Amino acid sequence: MMKKQTKKLLYINYLTVLFTLVYGMKTLDGSCVTYLSEELMTALHCTTAQYSSLSSIYYLSYSISCMAVGILTSRVSRRKILIAPMTLITGIISLATSQVSTYAGLVLCRFFTGFFQGGSFSLMLAILSKNLVANDYGKRNGTINLGSSVISTLIGPVLFSYMALHHDWNTAYYITGPAIIVMSAIMFLTVGEVEIEIQQKTSEESPWQRTFHECIHSRVFMMCLCIGILETVSNLSIGVFAPLYYTDIMGYSTMTKAAFLSAKGLCNLPVMLVVPWLADRLPVRKVMIGTFILALTAPLATFLLPGSTFSAVILAVFGSAGGATVSLFTYMIPRYALPERLHGIANGVILGVSCLIGGTLAPAVLGMLVESGWPISWALGFCACTYILCIALSLFLRVNPYNPAADKVQ
Repeated sequence: MMKKQTKKLLYINYLTVLFTLVYGMKTLDGSCVTYLSEELMTALHCTTAQYSSLSSIYYLSYSISCMAVGILTSRVSRRKILIAPMTLITGIISLATSQVSTYAGLVLCRFFTGFFQGGSFSLMLAILSKNLVANDYGKRNGTINLGSSVISTLIGPVLFSYMALHHDWNTAYYITGPAIIVMSAIMFLTVGEVEIEIQQKTSEESPWQRTFHECIHSRVFMMCLCIGILETVSNLSIGVFAPLYYTDIMGYSTMTKAAFLSAKGLCNLPVMLVVPWLADRLPVRKVMIGTFILALTAPLATFLLPGSTFSAVILAVFGSAGGATVSLFTYMIPRYALPERLHGIANGVILGVSCLIGGTLAPAVLGMLVESGWPISWALGFCACTYILCIALSLFLRVNPYNPAADKVQ
C-alpha cells in the first residue's frame, strides 16, 4: 500500500513539473510580442495602434476558447484527449509565426494562438485534481503559475531580445514552437487519461444547456464571475497603464522604467505561489480579501499621490498582486463549492468572460478616455474602484462545501 502511495505521489509530482513547463512555454509564446515591440513594428511597418490591437485580438480569441472549452467539457468526460491536441496545434502555430512577414499574417497567428491556448490551464488542473494524493490543489496550482511566470517573465525577455538583436524579430519561435510540439508528444505518451463526471441528459435540454443553467442559478458561480470581471479589468488595465505612468507621470528614462517593470514582475512571483498555498490552509474567502487589499494599494497610491516615488515603488511591489486571485475565484472556489460536472464550464465561462471584458474592452475604453484628456492617474484610480468592488463582493461571498445530497433532492 505504501509503495503504491509513493508511486502515485511521484506521478503527481511529474505531472506538476510537466504542466509547469507546458504552461510556461505557452505563456511565453502568448506574451512574446510585448518583448519585441520596436523590432516588430519596424519589420512589419505597423503603427502603435496596430501593435496594441494585437493584445486585444489575442484576448478575444482566448476568451472565446475558454468558453468553448467550458461548453465542450460538459459533453466530453475525458481531458487528455482535449489538452494534448490543443498543445500540439499551439506549437505548430508558433512555428508558423516564425515565417510571418506581414502584419495580417501576424494577426492571424495571434488569433489562433489565443484560441488554442484558452482553456488549457483548466484542463491541466482537471487532470491534476483527479490524481491528487493530499489536499494540496492550491499549492500545485500556485507552483504551475509560479513556474510559468519564471519562464515567461525572466527567461522570455532575455531569449526574445537576444534572438531579435542577432536575427529576425520572430526567430525565437524556432525555439518555442518545437519545444511545445515535443511537450505535446510527451504529454500524449506519458499522461494517463482521466474521467470527469458530466451531466447526463434528463430532459429536452442538451447536457451543456442544463449544466449552464445550473451554473447561472448558483450564487457562488455568479459572484465569482462578477469578481473575475472586476479583477481582470483592474489587473490587465494596470498592466497597460503602469509603463505609461512611469514614463509620463514619473518622467523616468527607458532603463529606469524597465527596472521598475522588471521589479513589478519579480515581486509578483512569490505572491502567485503563496496565495493558493494559503488557500489550502485558511478560508479561501479571507485569503482572497487580503490579496485584493494588497492589490488595491498600488492603483490607490498612484491616484492619491501621483508623481511621488512612494507611488512608483508601491506600483512595482503590489501592481500585479491581484492576478494571484485568479486561481481562487476561477478554479479553487468552484472546485470546492460546485459538483464536479460543473467545474469545466464554470472555469471556462468565468475566465472567458473576464478576459473578454477585462482584456479586450476595458483597456481600450480607458485608453480612449486617456486620449480624450483623462490623466493616467485617473485611469489607475478607476482600477482602484474596481478592486474596492472586488473586496465588497468577496465579503458577501459564502463558500460552502458542495453536498452531493443536493443532487438527490433535485
